[in-house]
Parts: sequence; C-alpha cells; structure tokens
Amino acid sequence: MIITGYAIEEKEGDYRLDFLSNGKEAIKKFCTLYSILDGFPYFEEEKYDSNIFLVLASTSEHDIFRKGPNKESYERLKQYETLLNDIKIKDYKLEKRNDIRKKMNSFDKQQNRSIMLELEFLRQLKQHEKITNVIYDDFLDSNHDYRISLDGIDFNIELTGLGESEPNEELRKSFFKIANELLKLIPTDKMLKIELKTDMLLNEKNKMDEKYICDLVVQGIKNIRPVILVKNNSYCRINTKMGEFTKNLFDICEIFKYYTDWGERLALLGNTEEGEAYLKDTYLSIFEYFPISSFDFCDAKGKLVEVHSQSVFPSEAENLREKGLLKQIGRSANAKLEKNQLSKQKNPIIIIQFKDMLFEGYPNERGMFSEKYLKKIKFRILKAFENNRKYNNILGIMLFEDFLANSIFIPNPNISIQTRVLSKIKLISKII
Repeated sequence: MIITGYAIEEKEGDYRLDFLSNGKEAIKKFCTLYSILDGFPYFEEEKYDSNIFLVLASTSEHDIFRKGPNKESYERLKQYETLLNDIKIKDYKLEKRNDIRKKMNSFDKQQNRSIMLELEFLRQLKQHEKITNVIYDDFLDSNHDYRISLDGIDFNIELTGLGESEPNEELRKSFFKIANELLKLIPTDKMLKIELKTDMLLNEKNKMDEKYICDLVVQGIKNIRPVILVKNNSYCRINTKMGEFTKNLFDICEIFKYYTDWGERLALLGNTEEGEAYLKDTYLSIFEYFPISSFDFCDAKGKLVEVHSQSVFPSEAENLREKGLLKQIGRSANAKLEKNQLSKQKNPIIIIQFKDMLFEGYPNERGMFSEKYLKKIKFRILKAFENNRKYNNILGIMLFEDFLANSIFIPNPNISIQTRVLSKIKLISKII
C-alpha cells in the first residue's frame, strides 16, 4: 500500500515557495549535486513536486507529512552524491554533462524520472557484488546505456522504464482529484488520510473512470464527515456491515460503542443534539457501495489530505490492472526491439524496469513475479520476439521492479545462446 494521491493547502505564505527554499538550502550540503542542480533554476510553481531531486532535498529539510526532516530522503541524496563522484561526472563530455544537467533540473516528470532511473540503476549495478567494470553511456561507442562484466564476460545493456498502464494512470489522477476535493471538507490544521478498496472503484462498465471514482469517494466522505470530525488524532476502521440498510446509525450505536473506534465515535456524536440528529437521519444504506475502508484524522500545520490504495484480491479491478500492466510490458518490449539500438553490440540485453503502484510492498507470492503472473509475462515477451525476428542479436529481456536482485530474464528463443553466457546471466537474474 502506498500514497497515490495527496493535496496541501497552505496556512500562511506560499508552501510551494517554502518547498523550493528548503530544497535550495538542503542541496548546498552536497557539492556535486549542488554544482549540477544550481538552486533548481527551472523551478515551476505549478509543478513544484515534479522534480524528484527537489522533493528529496526539500523533504530532507522538512517533510510536512512527517512533521520534520525525512532521513530517508537525506540518505538517498547522499547515495546520489557518492555515485556522481564515483563516475567522475565532471570529466564527462560537455554534451553528455549538459544533457544530465538538463534532465536533473527539469520539471517535466517524464524527463526527470528518466535520468533518475538511469542513475538509480547505475547505483545498483555498481553495488552488485557479481558485477564489475560498469561503464555508463558517456564512454560507450554506441547509442545504449551501460556495459558491464560478469565473471569476465561483457554485456551491453539498454534500459527503459515501463511507465504507467492506463488503469494505474486513471487511479492516480482520480486520487489527486479526490484529495483536492476533500481539502474543502476538513478544518485548518488537520490531516485526513483515507484508504480505498480498489475492488469497489469500477463503474457500471467495469472501467476505471476518474469522475466516477472521485464522485463516489467524495460523497462517501461527506456521508460520514461528522463521524470523522468528532474525534481527533486516531485511526479508525469503518464498520460497513452493521445491520440491515433500513436501520439508521442511531439504531446500532449502543451495540457497537464498546467494541470499535467506529462505535466509540458514533457514541460521542450521540452526546450532542446535532450529532444525535445526524445519527437518526443517516441510514446504513450509505454503505451499500462504499469504497473507503479506513481513515486517520489528526493535527497538522495547514490542511493535508492523503489518499491510499488498498488492493483486494481477487477482484475485477485487479484483473483490469493486471491486463493493463501486461499490455504495457508487451508494448515496451516491442518498442525497444524495433529500435534495434544494440544491433552491433556483443551480448546485448534489454532491461525493463517497472513499478506497479498497487502491488508495491506486497510479498513476491502476490506480486507480478509470482508463479501466477510469470507465464503471462513470458508470453508477452516471447510474442514481442516473434514480432521482431529480424532483430535476432538480442540475448533476451530482463525485467525488475525495485531491485535488480529480484529480476527475471527471458531468453530470445530465436537465437542460440552459449551455456557459458547464460550461466553468467544467472549470477544476477532468474532465467525463466
């Protein structure tokens, strides 16, 4: 489960300019990063959180969601500082150095994330105990990203990020829209976090629809708003199965008040005239189709809203997300094979990195590399090889989520690969 949408309303002054100010101050602690980022000269107020390096720098000083410095952000900046020094970025050709500088300073999400992916992957390559002689693309004689050695054998790598599938993108947009709408429903100096069950976010056509999701969730919060506001600084799971839909909240209040935080909140509402009227006027039918599983309401500076996803298996929503992701993997493999960037390279490998926002944090047996999905992923990759037979020099395609150590490798069935070469690939990846 991860944060997939949030919104902030500043109490005083301009939060976005404070965000930039914190970032500028923090980045001064890192000489090489500071020489490249140079105070974020291309800062765009509307896209203030689109540059990952600024986000890391600003939150390392003060993370509004953690009410203080974010140590993880600071550690990541330290890692990138070490990496840039290690690859001797100052010695790179001017054209490549300027390209890196441009992407690192960009507030275009796709451009900024592409360089972040390159650097993060480079960091993992250099830290892997089985990999030696890592060369980044500035010193290569062809249009690809990396050259590495595995136990004396060289491999050339072209890296690409998968991007988001359509269902995930629709969810992400919906969650940000929801967060901004919910800002209007909470008092100043409060934070509201909610968790949404993904299996209940499809419309009547079994599609992810931004307007439908937003309307459904915002109306759900409006229906229980008094229950949220009645008690501060506590997490609450919502009891949606409390009786027949013809009953009202007042009818069931006495039964539940001793057992759950939800029941305690209902009892607190019953202590006021206004609250009692709400309980009597609100029927359990509001929970007939209710995607909100829990909420957390607490003190904060200004107004903050976070929206989290909660995957439910099995469900139509997860089937839709799965199909979208598999389709995206197939498209990405086809696109890279068609470009044929590694045609003249020895032992070429295409590597696809992806991040599945709904599966992040789940154990492998439920993730995309579980036995359930491996056959489907392999089918998509083999289909891409079948569609691109003329580009027959690629050894195979490797896929990984967060860490190269958890990667899978699918060999190209159209070529014969030496056993010795495959044995080296096995040092860093599971061959399927």
